[in-house]
Amino acid sequence: LGCLDCTGSFRRHTVAPKGIVSLWGAVYNLSYIESSINVPTVMIHGTADFIVPYTEGRPFTAQFPSTFPWVYGSTKMDARLTSTNIYHEFYSYPGQGHIFYGLPTGIVTFPNQYWNPVFNQGRNFLYKIMSFDTPTPSGNASAAYNSTSNYSVPLRAGSTYCWSVTGGTIIGYSTSNSIVTVKWNASGTRKITAIETDYKQLAGTPATLVITSSVRMSSGITMVNAPAKQFELYPNPLKMGQSLSLKINAKEAGSATFTLYNLVGHSVKNFSKQVEKEENTIEIATNDLPSGIYLISMSLNGVQETLKLYVD
Repeated sequence: LGCLDCTGSFRRHTVAPKGIVSLWGAVYNLSYIESSINVPTVMIHGTADFIVPYTEGRPFTAQFPSTFPWVYGSTKMDARLTSTNIYHEFYSYPGQGHIFYGLPTGIVTFPNQYWNPVFNQGRNFLYKIMSFDTPTPSGNASAAYNSTSNYSVPLRAGSTYCWSVTGGTIIGYSTSNSIVTVKWNASGTRKITAIETDYKQLAGTPATLVITSSVRMSSGITMVNAPAKQFELYPNPLKMGQSLSLKINAKEAGSATFTLYNLVGHSVKNFSKQVEKEENTIEIATNDLPSGIYLISMSLNGVQETLKLYVD
């Protein structure tokens, strides 16, 4: 195949892998996995693979018992990646052989029942390692009550932007959607949040600008709203079929609303729940959700937060 840094010619480039998808693979030497390089890896392997060893041994042992060198399969790589503290995922398929998602008899018969699980495990891994931070919105961070301000993020080719506001109302968008106009209709601490989705349909992590101006009441006392409520999701990542738990630390009782979006911004689930003061735990049925990455937007007593949810 030639060197990693070549393009089919003598030209060489400085490149580095963003991540590795190892489908029933092995390495000649475990020292190739270096903590200083730190490349995230996902490994998928059948325990009955006699072409490439699941643990360690010689490849093609049945056909060529001593022809090929000793190699180290997924279980050994898993241990090495753990010891070097490199992010990785390991999916073992008991009783399955080599290329088990479509070549059980040497004839192309995919997709069989293993195609979707393997495809989704690789895809979701790539989504995770290719995630990025949405730029923090810029604009007037001390806007007064009842004022109007513009907020923006850098416009990048192919990207779209989703905005949410606490303590105000979005009254206008630019053509590119990278600029919004907000009318602030509450006092105290407010915020504006942007989420960028790039040309690959990957959603960035939410970025929030806090608007911290206060309003002077007739008594002469300066009032500032309390900090935002805290929402927690667990487990996250969530296995398909598991129930999702949502923990809410509420300063006051109220009606909490929730909307779950997929990566292209479509609402796939929404509901509301009355919560009590202090700590609440809500169980959310998610067995109807395909694997992927979702954004869950939650609002309680005027405070809104958006969190990312992974479903494996």
